[in-house]
Amino acid sequence: MSDAVIKKWESWHAERNQALAAEHGWLTLVSFTWVGLDPELIPDFPGIWKGEEDGRLVAEFSDLGFVREAETGEPVVGQREWLLNNEESAFDLVTDTRLAEVAKRGGRYAVRVRDSQAPTRAEFTGVPIYDYNPRWALRGEYRAVEPYEVTRDTAMPGVQGTARIVGEVTLKNDDAGSVTLRVEEFSEGRRLIIFSDVSSGNQTAFWRNVAVMPVGDTAGMGDEAGVGAEVDAGDNGVVIVDFNFAANFPAAFSVYATCPKPVEGNFIPWPILAGERRP
Repeated sequence: MSDAVIKKWESWHAERNQALAAEHGWLTLVSFTWVGLDPELIPDFPGIWKGEEDGRLVAEFSDLGFVREAETGEPVVGQREWLLNNEESAFDLVTDTRLAEVAKRGGRYAVRVRDSQAPTRAEFTGVPIYDYNPRWALRGEYRAVEPYEVTRDTAMPGVQGTARIVGEVTLKNDDAGSVTLRVEEFSEGRRLIIFSDVSSGNQTAFWRNVAVMPVGDTAGMGDEAGVGAEVDAGDNGVVIVDFNFAANFPAAFSVYATCPKPVEGNFIPWPILAGERRP
């Protein structure tokens, strides 16, 4: 095991902690409210919110609401509207220490409020993690497939998402046999395995993600997911799945997350005691 690998792992872990603890990062979620066609108030943020039948979300703010543009700090008075595609979010508005994330999930609008003073952020001291162990940098056989989509559940009850499957990886365990896991194309072209294992829900989070990388490649840092994968969808052959970089999704920290769950079959029948632990 080289010092360069350890330094990359340490840097990845430090950047993960820094991103989670950002002013309005994933540790600051305080509410999640679905918005329907009837005007309503939402917790923790001013305004009257309402969905429209033409696919817009509209909010009305009075001059007493102290709502400001997140980017410029300019006051917002009167009506604002959003027209988002599914899985998109807008981070336009703030008030005091809170930011309103307008989101579209499962074809429905929601407002998720983030507060920089949230106790989860204030009490955060870092994600618990196993020490780096080279035995968890596993070699696997990668097989590209014609991309296809499957429906899968998310952390939010009643909300489903879509996974774009681009390949399969077969991993072997001398004591427990082998397992074949589906690889999906995630944001920004990353190739990830979203998985659970025997340790999930106990020592580790209920599910995690890890990258698929060509042999000899170096690991890069992702955002809400773990390491950025560099496998070309057309590549076949030996790859590295380094579970020391297995990362929790935001759902491990908050009930207000809508993170993707593993697709059917992505269960590893032995404990993966590597990467991030359960918070």
